Amino acid sequence: MIFQLLTWYTNNSASTKLSARQLAYLKAVYRSGVTVFDADGTHLVNGPETYPKYPTFDMVLVGYGQTRMGNCSGPACVLNEGRKPIKVAPRREPSHCQMVTECVTITVKTKGRIRWVNKLIRSVRQEYPDIKFVVVDEFDTNGNKSDSRPSALPHSGVTYVKTMPGIGYGRKVALMLAETKYALVTDDDFAFTARTNLTKMVDLLERSTADIVGGYVNDHGFFDGLFRVADRCVLGRCAPSQYNYAGAFYEQVPLFEHCFVGDRVKNFFLADRQAVLAAGSWDTSRPFFEHEDFFVQMRRSGLTVVFCNDVMVNHNTTDRYLAALRTPHQWVMARHFLGKWGFTAVYECNRHMYLQQANCESWQMAGPQLNYRDGNPAMAFEQKRVV
Repeated sequence: MIFQLLTWYTNNSASTKLSARQLAYLKAVYRSGVTVFDADGTHLVNGPETYPKYPTFDMVLVGYGQTRMGNCSGPACVLNEGRKPIKVAPRREPSHCQMVTECVTITVKTKGRIRWVNKLIRSVRQEYPDIKFVVVDEFDTNGNKSDSRPSALPHSGVTYVKTMPGIGYGRKVALMLAETKYALVTDDDFAFTARTNLTKMVDLLERSTADIVGGYVNDHGFFDGLFRVADRCVLGRCAPSQYNYAGAFYEQVPLFEHCFVGDRVKNFFLADRQAVLAAGSWDTSRPFFEHEDFFVQMRRSGLTVVFCNDVMVNHNTTDRYLAALRTPHQWVMARHFLGKWGFTAVYECNRHMYLQQANCESWQMAGPQLNYRDGNPAMAFEQKRVV
């Protein structure tokens, strides 16, 4: 496959000498499919149609019989309860949602990255020219609270506002400003492709008991899947921890090929706006690390989450400026997350371990740990490589 891409590139470019940047670009094309960002982030380009119809993963379907794992004590254990099979109607009932543009608003949270928002809007409007956007930006760091529209955002059908800092706050504001039945949540550095099928996502929500349906994001991580809560015991002392199983799902959605019921998806999903607002939506006190918290809240409220791996969006991963700004503070928010839900740690587990009912050892973060030397609680936050 890589050889085919190299041949395609050299036959369609002025120079046959591939630079490191060009090789990185080709690898990005190979991972993502039809439409991708160029490596310098300046424009969208089309790659060859030589890719599988949808990404294939070694998924595991586990059913609903083992949402509990061993003993579990504390309020967080309620998160293991209430899951039930999805219901799907054989056909859509007549409703106001006959066209995607009538019932979907795309909501975007950004922080001054209007250039990327522009690219996102252009990619969307190629397929959905009349769809509405809500773009929530943050006040300038120099204190300028002007909410004037940037000259670089000339599109019609776009509501643009500036708010106080914070991803959770901005996402909730965007959801409240949308006026359609459904809201599509997306990051500012995403781009639609020929395979970003909003029609399928709307149809699934209209015909089923699902509240949220996410798609596949073509970056290096795989977040979509299940979680459950169970006690972790050390020296006879037990407290609940969260166990995540990316790639494990409860069932395939009937009548919707390539769609699976789970507990969480990445930052690209279509949601029933009123259902999410009624469930509490985002914690506005969280400037970031809001995504993990959001799906625990949705699980607590009993919302049904679906992942479709044939609905794809591209993610530009070259601009890591905002991610770098968050890095020094991420464990503060991790501590807040653990304390809020009463977890002592979060574990990232191999999906094949779900049915084994076994504790996994690859932990992502640790919360309040007992210092057994003096018997006093001590905070220990550390990130370990997940293998």
